[in-house]
Amino acid sequence: MVEGACQAAAAVADGRGHSTDGTLEVLLRFQAKEDPDRKLILVTAEDEGHPDGFWPGEKHEMSQAYAKRATGQYLWQVDSDEFYREEDMPAILELLQQGADVLTFPILQFWGGIHFVEDGEYMRNHKGSEAHRLFRWGAGFCYTTHRPTTVVNAQGTDLRQQQWVTAAQLKARQIFLYHYSKLLPKQVLEKCSYYARVDWGAFQRMESWAQETFFKLQHPFDVCTAVQQPLSWLEPYHGPHPQQILAMIANIQAGQHPDITLRPTDDIARVIRSPRYRVGRWLRKAWVTFLPLRNAVWSWLARWKFLGRLRRRLCGVAPTP
Repeated sequence: MVEGACQAAAAVADGRGHSTDGTLEVLLRFQAKEDPDRKLILVTAEDEGHPDGFWPGEKHEMSQAYAKRATGQYLWQVDSDEFYREEDMPAILELLQQGADVLTFPILQFWGGIHFVEDGEYMRNHKGSEAHRLFRWGAGFCYTTHRPTTVVNAQGTDLRQQQWVTAAQLKARQIFLYHYSKLLPKQVLEKCSYYARVDWGAFQRMESWAQETFFKLQHPFDVCTAVQQPLSWLEPYHGPHPQQILAMIANIQAGQHPDITLRPTDDIARVIRSPRYRVGRWLRKAWVTFLPLRNAVWSWLARWKFLGRLRRRLCGVAPTP
């Protein structure tokens, strides 16, 4: 397990680069009292030679640090806001036994509460609705990048070039990655603070997005935090959840975590049920479905325009007036 923050997340970490909610202390206490065989391997930035406690760069370094310590036959990356249903484990094990090298999971992105999911251009057209998470592992294998999550074998071959179980195949079997990154207000505030400070993307408006959209729902068709693809909307969700999530929510409602609150969802339910929102959602779905065709046509036209200019330059053909 990797614990700690990178520099962009310093505002939501303690001075040593660790969680402010006692995560590190809980893990160390678990190791000492309940893990005599040391099955839990805890990896911090200090273990990788960074004495200030902060991870350099971003998630690539964190992921590579835990991966190089892996000794089993498979590597399954599970971020702290990602969950799976216990009922899906037998089917996943069966796929591995059949020789799968990579499993790419379809994502259910929950938003504001457990009864609403995010959809839109990023999810549909830019692979935002899937994640490479479970990989075959062995001697000489290497975790190369986090975005996208990529593992290569000892020969340097991307495992997705071998026996790859795609997100579409798992979706057909109703096996999902349940993603709760936009569930809790505290979580959203901390994530937006972090993304507003990264140097690898244009997320400067994330903190205002949190206030205007997540908390006040002023822009209900701008619910995606991938700001380069703003076309997004919310859908009702009536399916199952992992038991751990239901238990966590019950504990919060019972007051067992007084520093954690849930977002009220009456406004979300009211907005997405309204006829105006339903019509707007339908129109945006139609446009997002059309976008790949439009982009392909524009690319084709641009290519022919370029070839025309190249032909005129090489052959000395005067441009048509």
